[in-house]
Amino acid sequence: MSSVYRIAKWREVFEKSESRKLKVPSWVSLPIAFGSSGYHSLLDEFGDDAPAIYGCWCALLLVSAGCNVRGMLADSRGNPLRITWIARTTGFPVTLYERLVAWAESEDIGWLERLEAEDVQAAIAENQAICTDSSSLGDSPTHPPEVWGKSRATRQDKTGQDITSHNKTRQDKTPGQAPVDSSLSSELAAGGSMVGVVSNPNLMILKDRWDRLRTDQKFLDLVIENAKKLKRVKHPAIQSMSKRQVLEYSWAGTDFDPNVLQGCIERIATRQVEKPLAYLDGAFRKLCNEKSQCRWDDVRAIVPNPPTAQSAPVAEPQETEAA
Repeated sequence: MSSVYRIAKWREVFEKSESRKLKVPSWVSLPIAFGSSGYHSLLDEFGDDAPAIYGCWCALLLVSAGCNVRGMLADSRGNPLRITWIARTTGFPVTLYERLVAWAESEDIGWLERLEAEDVQAAIAENQAICTDSSSLGDSPTHPPEVWGKSRATRQDKTGQDITSHNKTRQDKTPGQAPVDSSLSSELAAGGSMVGVVSNPNLMILKDRWDRLRTDQKFLDLVIENAKKLKRVKHPAIQSMSKRQVLEYSWAGTDFDPNVLQGCIERIATRQVEKPLAYLDGAFRKLCNEKSQCRWDDVRAIVPNPPTAQSAPVAEPQETEAA
């Protein structure tokens, strides 16, 4: 995306009073209706591809919910999210998103709004003001309360989305709804399966993608190569790192931006930083925020262990003198 887009009527349609209290949203309010003019226009426009396009729309809502300004498809600095990144993150084809955006931003549909630079900065400033106002965040619970508000009538918005006020719904006590600690479990860190749902939908999407990368031999080879480069640095702090730590940095760095990892390695190897581990953490916190809108502490916990046959070279790299 060369322009910044915003989901039209985000706060009115896809958020409710309870979701606005959440610092990190764990759900979006999706209207339960199939009679809106926008929905039927989607069916007419895309025909047999309509289910795939609608799936992309739902995924786009989840991505936008995790952005710095909810509903605005941009990073914390106001840079637009690339369609290629969104497609890679959600696992859907780029071509579907391109068709969706072209249709959704049309004047007749209006599901997406294209923002000017000054509007983007104004939205960021407004969001910062809201975040610093503790009263606007309420108690900031980590998950929605068990009971929402009373039912109200459904009305239709001009964008073609049905706007439904609070529906009295008891939260289902299923694994798909159960909140879990954002740091995840030690079982997951050891390569096991996740129990429950991560509060940040972007983290869930990232985990699914990384689970698929466990069988990508080309990607695994790059991870192993980067792990060897990191472990070769003859600095006490680096040599004291566990195999798991080396894997976390090499895996995330290989996927997000190998140049960032290589830059960190070079600066540490040439003694340009006094505290290598703190420097690495700082660099990867920034990288994770820019690439996935997730916290580094959460991201490193979902790094999967490669298949046993591939992880062995990571454990025993050959040390060499730093450049």
